Amino acid sequence: MSELTNIVSLFYFSPEIIICLGIVSILIISVFDRLKDYSFSISLIVVFLSSLFILPSFYNTNILFLGNLIHDPFSNFFKLIFSYTTFMVICLTYYDSNVNKNDWPEYFSLLLITLLGMFLMSSSINLLMVYLAIELVSIPSYMLAGFNFNNKGSNEASLKYVLYGSFASGLMLFGISWLYGQTGSLYFYDIYNSLLDQTSSTTSIITFMMIFVGFGYKISSAPFHYWVPDVYQGAPNPITAFFSIAPKIAGLALLTRFLYTSINFIYIDWNLILAILSAATMTIGNILALKQTDVKRILAYSSISHIGFIMIGFAVPSPYSVIHMIFYAFMYMFMTLGAFSIYIFFYNAYKAEKVEEWDGIGYLHPFICSFMVINLVSLAGLPPTSGFVAKFYLLASLISSKTFYWLAVVAVINTVIALYYYFNLARAMFLENELKTTLVKPNLFLIIIIVFNSIQGLIFYFYWSDLYDIIKGLLA
Repeated sequence: MSELTNIVSLFYFSPEIIICLGIVSILIISVFDRLKDYSFSISLIVVFLSSLFILPSFYNTNILFLGNLIHDPFSNFFKLIFSYTTFMVICLTYYDSNVNKNDWPEYFSLLLITLLGMFLMSSSINLLMVYLAIELVSIPSYMLAGFNFNNKGSNEASLKYVLYGSFASGLMLFGISWLYGQTGSLYFYDIYNSLLDQTSSTTSIITFMMIFVGFGYKISSAPFHYWVPDVYQGAPNPITAFFSIAPKIAGLALLTRFLYTSINFIYIDWNLILAILSAATMTIGNILALKQTDVKRILAYSSISHIGFIMIGFAVPSPYSVIHMIFYAFMYMFMTLGAFSIYIFFYNAYKAEKVEEWDGIGYLHPFICSFMVINLVSLAGLPPTSGFVAKFYLLASLISSKTFYWLAVVAVINTVIALYYYFNLARAMFLENELKTTLVKPNLFLIIIIVFNSIQGLIFYFYWSDLYDIIKGLLA
């Protein structure tokens, strides 16, 4: 690992530069009404090219821009996840009726700015850069959440998002400044070395808790989850899918790097704290999901519960738990994209928002609904799906560590609870009376998106070891 000059760093920063150029291009063409539709194509090309520029130097490890960013396999892997999610969301936007084509330039430019912020989140090794990256994700997210300008619910969601986000950011910034006063540095590795020579104190505990508020808000762990359901319901459908995956995984990537390279589970018993937060997050998400009748809100609370499952990896101070956590996040991406792709189709075709409005829809679309069942089974963590593999190995790492057996019990109970609302949706599709309405045929490209994302739930059940080896190599 070597620290590169600013000029040389630009080469490894090329994916981010491409995104910046894409944003500028979209803003320029937004001036011309006849060219606005091209923002869709430009966005797809930009995301695709940025992904391609990650691959040639994927396994290189270098410190960039005077130690503010790191280019390594860990960050590059997450960048590919963010790129893929953004690419899919852009494609889904084309088929969503909530986003007017005249607003595409603003919409796609905000989406690309968010993608840029997530790239920086995964690479940041300086707390000031961490804060700037989180804000670069948060500010355009506030606007995307309220992008349905004429919708009262969307405006309310955006306002709540801003208020909760500002509070969390303020606490985090105060904690960062306090930590700088204690250690004299904002760099992760310097903070770690400084903490080795210090003893625990009430001040230091409060400091780290303030910083964790920012992380907790971004990944929507309990007790920082209250904004999720309202924001998800008010946001355009593709943006809800985006919020459910990319910013959460970006927060997890950043939190993983911070915990293991900055404090490295010394100084404070983070394992116990994170185990409690994990149990609380999955339990709250699942219990509140039971009461929902809106499919979008069910998926919103479901996303909270899955974050709780992923956080099990933080409760176990083992490299293998990190591998299992990343594996779970990767699988979660496909499950959620598949489920939301189908929801977006049914919403645009039949305005089916409530569970009862899905009654008998499986008789109209048996093919598509079959893939929805695959996604639901995978989200529930049952065989033969990748969700089962992800949950099994995460729980196995917890049990093998011989710590927090109670957390494994809580996780199993929550899996059973989740089965109810997932299978309630499956029951509505196939076990209720046939939906009496005109058949709306989906676009071929939309079918490809649905099938490709949903089928991963089966593919990675049988070929999970190859992905496991890749992720293991990232952390070597």
